[in-house]
Amino acid sequence: MPKQAAANAGKRAANRHPSTSRKVFYSIAFASLPILTAVIGTVAARSDVSDKYAVTAANGISMSTIKGYEDWVTVGPSQVDKGAGQEESIKLTVANPTMIKAYRSGIPANGMPFPDGSKIVKIEWERVKSTEAPYSVSVPGQLRKVGLIEKDSHKYAETHGWGYAQFLYDPATGRFTPQHQDPSFAKARCHTCHLAVAAKDYIFTDYAPR
Repeated sequence: MPKQAAANAGKRAANRHPSTSRKVFYSIAFASLPILTAVIGTVAARSDVSDKYAVTAANGISMSTIKGYEDWVTVGPSQVDKGAGQEESIKLTVANPTMIKAYRSGIPANGMPFPDGSKIVKIEWERVKSTEAPYSVSVPGQLRKVGLIEKDSHKYAETHGWGYAQFLYDPATGRFTPQHQDPSFAKARCHTCHLAVAAKDYIFTDYAPR
């Protein structure tokens, strides 16, 4: 090939190369957009879910102390009838691994107390009649609130080692707010109620057979 022809061919190849590179880059970029959008959406969703725990009761107990309770093991269900200041509701009590292990070892029936680090959560929904079941059955409706009790013998010495907090759920925002603004409420009301089951280390709900 003559030298001039070879030089011209080289210039044409060089001119084509940047264009080809740009096309490849744009193709990869556009192809990656759905993946990038999904990743950003996942991170945002996780942040949004995490934010619902960013609330603290008046007595200093934070909702974040039970983060992940949605996956805790069930202790037992309960159904509340209307009366004595109570609304009809369905409740599910769950506990963290520390407390579940204690339950399965025979606590509190064996007379031993739950260990520090035990946490138990009561999830409360409105009680509604199923419109789908072929028989009469009540099922959980709108989430109402989440209550927690945690064991720390030193921190909550005045209430026999148990700390209490209750958080109301707002379905419009997916956030929780403290149910009570009085920091003494947990001691004056919650623990006073639980004194009735002092022999069971102040815990009402038994570990239901399964």
